[in-house]
Amino acid sequence: MAEYRRLFEHALVARDRTANAVIWRFTARAGVESWVRDLADREAACCPFLDYAVTDHEGQITYTISGDDDPTVQAILDEVDNLPDQLASGPAGLLKRLEAAGLDVRIDEADRKPTPL
Repeated sequence: MAEYRRLFEHALVARDRTANAVIWRFTARAGVESWVRDLADREAACCPFLDYAVTDHEGQITYTISGDDDPTVQAILDEVDNLPDQLASGPAGLLKRLEAAGLDVRIDEADRKPTPL
């Protein structure tokens, strides 16, 4: 979460929520594309039930996180969309909001990966 906070403060210029995706746009400053790609790769390893795409287009790095119509996936995408506004609450706040949305998320202490149940 701290890394997302730094990235958002450094380069986030816009965000959109579509029916099945969250789209973040970042300025294409030096190092931003590799930073976003690294985060996307780690997210894909953690949460493979979502799709992640990073593109460089017209001076912006676009990071798209998408999924299907499943209500669980949609609740997670809603939280991803709100992440820039909710970072102060930290991981505990994120887990509480997911729980309030009806999701039971456990942290696998062996590898620290969240697993929706």
